[in-house]
Amino acid sequence: MSACGLASKSINNEWFLDSGASEHMCSTVDNFINYKKLLVPKDVVIGDGTIIKALGYGDIDLEAYDGQQWIKTLISNVLYVPSIKVNLFSMSAALDKGYKLESTATECQFIKNNSVYAIAKRHGKMYTMLFKKPDACAMVGKVMSNLREWHTKLAHQDINQVKSILMKQNIKFKNSKEETCLPCLKGKQHKFPFPLSTHRATKPGEVIHIDIGGPIEETSLGGAKFFLLIKDDYSKYRKVYFLKNKSQSIEYLKQLLKMMMMEYKSIRHSSYAALYYSDYNVCACARLAR
Repeated sequence: MSACGLASKSINNEWFLDSGASEHMCSTVDNFINYKKLLVPKDVVIGDGTIIKALGYGDIDLEAYDGQQWIKTLISNVLYVPSIKVNLFSMSAALDKGYKLESTATECQFIKNNSVYAIAKRHGKMYTMLFKKPDACAMVGKVMSNLREWHTKLAHQDINQVKSILMKQNIKFKNSKEETCLPCLKGKQHKFPFPLSTHRATKPGEVIHIDIGGPIEETSLGGAKFFLLIKDDYSKYRKVYFLKNKSQSIEYLKQLLKMMMMEYKSIRHSSYAALYYSDYNVCACARLAR
């Protein structure tokens, strides 16, 4: 049962049972679902003693007829040998995986655990495996992922690294028109630190820090959604006011400065507070408070 005599024909959709082949062989690279190219081509000896080259290997999805229905089958470790022009199903490779061969004058059956997994029908002197490609209707749902989707699946690696991985695994993909990955941009964002200051207050009230927080998601029982934090640089004294709106912060700042009755040199505020206080002259408000 050697199929080497068919090497001159091109029958790339049929599989022939071959007792002389040590491994499964396929002549069409498009049939593989995870093709891997060999760095060094492998020598393969076929039934008539001819040495041919295997360029790669991988797995192939097929449907096999078990005598009653077509069942999904995966043929693993198949060699890609374009020079044979046919597909060979190795009898010895199947037997090595625990299958038992039962044959008659008209067909061969591969049996495991008392169940038929594949059948080969005799045509002349050859046995043709009852294999077919997966149903085209079942393949409709398989959509080729684009590069941006693979970038997400592979944990947001660099896009060039993603391309390299897909090409090495012979995985087809579509180029993505979307150039920017928003999660990557957000993940790389960071806050700039406050500029370092060499000056330190030498007495209470000399330098005052202020900041506004909010809006807070849950409104307080008193209706506050913001807070004003005021801190004396020297004593570290802190005062917190809860605000219904940010405009109240000006009045609270006036009250505190008036209560302190001290001459300050500077008021430091965060960038967030600066956005709000840009409409006010804080220092002027403080002078009015005194």
